[in-house]
Amino acid sequence: AAKITLIGDVVITSSLGYEMRTNELLVMTDRTRLETGGEVAASSPFGRIASGHMVLFRAEGSADRYVLVFNQGVKLIYDPQE
Repeated sequence: AAKITLIGDVVITSSLGYEMRTNELLVMTDRTRLETGGEVAASSPFGRIASGHMVLFRAEGSADRYVLVFNQGVKLIYDPQE
């Protein structure tokens, strides 16, 4: 398995308008999977999210759909842009 660990001020930016910040990110390139090693703070088109953990992975049976999961104590500040 091809793994890359990023440590420090890690910033993940998506084309859908999400920006996530964490101190540790594990990247599994052979499975298209990103997983934080701890807390994550995110901004999105609909507001801000803070949680103890985040994982992004390819949806089962799909080549172009992904699942983004925030867990371990999630706080959402809903503030949609108009």
